[in-house]
Amino acid sequence: MNRKIKKPVTIVVLILLNSCIAYYIPMAVDIPLIEGKGDERIETGLSAFGLVHGTYSYGLTDKVAVQAFGNIDHFSRFHIQSAVGLYKWYDESLTGIELYSGYGLGSCILRRPGNDPSGLYHLVFSQLNVGRVEMSAANIDLGMGLKGGYLWGNFVDISDLKTMRKEKGYIIEPSVMLRFESRREVKYSIKFNYVFPVTIDKNVLLYPLNFSIGRQF
Repeated sequence: MNRKIKKPVTIVVLILLNSCIAYYIPMAVDIPLIEGKGDERIETGLSAFGLVHGTYSYGLTDKVAVQAFGNIDHFSRFHIQSAVGLYKWYDESLTGIELYSGYGLGSCILRRPGNDPSGLYHLVFSQLNVGRVEMSAANIDLGMGLKGGYLWGNFVDISDLKTMRKEKGYIIEPSVMLRFESRREVKYSIKFNYVFPVTIDKNVLLYPLNFSIGRQF
């Protein structure tokens, strides 16, 4: 291959290799602020790095709610999680508090001719949400979440694709959500999520910040 062509091709390949192996990125899980039994929240959206995500939340009783979340991108990375939680709703102030606990499973896959290494991780977590709804004439919802979890799994070492290394440790993941209503009475959301490595190798958290937009049904 011509040297003038080989060098830029090599650079592009290295960029792709790094982008394909994303161990863990903060997840754009909805902060639903369930108001009561039978209350249902369905949100879909897009986040940075080409992720398509969706969240389903439902009030089973006046105190118990369930939630499921999943995302996937064009590199075949995926993350799925489910959780059960308790919530308290205050009608007088239109304020809600939620505490979910659950389990997540994720994968990163690198595809190249003759070699197809992959990494699989697990996450147990709890997340506390608090927020207010229907603020001002624009019916704005504002929510904040704090997620703490233990992440472990086997990951491909990008410097040696034949070597698998184990990673484990604690993470903390704060999030902020702003939800607003359009003129057509459709609700849209904007979320920022960040993840702090507490005891896990920071290199596992390839993208510490995530930004997403979504629509609620």
